[in-house]
Amino acid sequence: NYSNYLIDRDLHMENNLIKSQFTTDLFAQYKKHLGYFRYQIVLEGQKLILPKHVKKLLNLSSFSMLKPMIFTYKISRKIKLDKYLKIALMPPKYYNQIKSLDY
Repeated sequence: NYSNYLIDRDLHMENNLIKSQFTTDLFAQYKKHLGYFRYQIVLEGQKLILPKHVKKLLNLSSFSMLKPMIFTYKISRKIKLDKYLKIALMPPKYYNQIKSLDY
């Protein structure tokens, strides 16, 4: 049942997750390939979705600057300005693929 799952999940996170050199290398690759600005967005997004234990392992705070940005994005969608936010955030070579998701 769900209660047992939550207990097992917490035990798994406490006993089986570590921050290793692989973790450090992975985040370095994120930063290298995404660039500083997009990398920061990834980190802010992870602050919103990661369990507390994992945030602690990664030295991430619980506060995320994305919360107000998500609110702004929702408003931009309602007034049809989200296209410009996507252009600003997405690498140019992926713009056509991102644009095709809107249809």
